[in-house]
Amino acid sequence: MTLAEMFDRLSGSPAINLVDREGLAEFAAAHPQCLVGFFNDPKAHPENADLAVVLPELLRAYPSLRAAVLKPEAVVSVARDYGVAVYPALVFLNDGQTSKIMARIQAWTDYHSQIQQWLDREG
Repeated sequence: MTLAEMFDRLSGSPAINLVDREGLAEFAAAHPQCLVGFFNDPKAHPENADLAVVLPELLRAYPSLRAAVLKPEAVVSVARDYGVAVYPALVFLNDGQTSKIMARIQAWTDYHSQIQQWLDREG
């Protein structure tokens, strides 16, 4: 899956917003508890395609959650601000601050348990 195909897939979900640096700040302000997907070059990070499939499924399982995905041109500069060093990454934000980072692809049950713990603790 190319980067363009990944973003086409992700932008097809009504619960996912594609954002740049400024858009992420606005999104986080509007959604105090949200997820942010960090995707980079799929040739260097083949697990990107897996997370591009998993993220919409997670949002279907947790319909109250909203997610943003950074546009490719913003990923590297914004990643440093949120503590992302490995791609792909799913960052859990609380009031715009990083609460948790799940890097690379994880087992489905791990996503569910981590999200539920986060929601229970932070919500």
